[in-house]
Amino acid sequence: MKQIPTDVDNFMTLIDEDYYYIDKTSYIRALEAQKKFILLVRPRRMGKTLFSSMMMTYYDINAKEQFNHYFGNLSIGENPTCLANAFFVLQLDFSKVEGYSDDLPTHFKEYCFYKLIDFFDRYPGYYTPQQREQVLSSNSVKNAIVRLVDITHLMNKKLYLFY
Repeated sequence: MKQIPTDVDNFMTLIDEDYYYIDKTSYIRALEAQKKFILLVRPRRMGKTLFSSMMMTYYDINAKEQFNHYFGNLSIGENPTCLANAFFVLQLDFSKVEGYSDDLPTHFKEYCFYKLIDFFDRYPGYYTPQQREQVLSSNSVKNAIVRLVDITHLMNKKLYLFY
């Protein structure tokens, strides 16, 4: 019997463990038609994290082999867009940054570099050790992300940033 996904905010887990899922994949085409940055504003506990997780799975190049498993029975699975599984995905969840005003900048930088290390660990073989070092040796988060974007662009690949 299917379960109702209370406190499940990971799309892959939701599908893997056969929870009920209200298909929101039909919004992907409309979102791709937007030419600007997208800001999702909803009240707490209204599915923003799960929706972002679904989008990350849809666009992540690492999920390409499992596309049919995750999306085959959903609206977008019938006719995927050309951007399906075409990106490296970097997710920054700023709610995970802890601290008060004095130490917040330090915690922010530590968190972002932790996520950049995790990013390189999730995409082994795509980036050289030198490229990884170029990004991780940056003196600021901004410079690190700019370098990552530049390096990825030079590889003729795409980077999707979720924050």
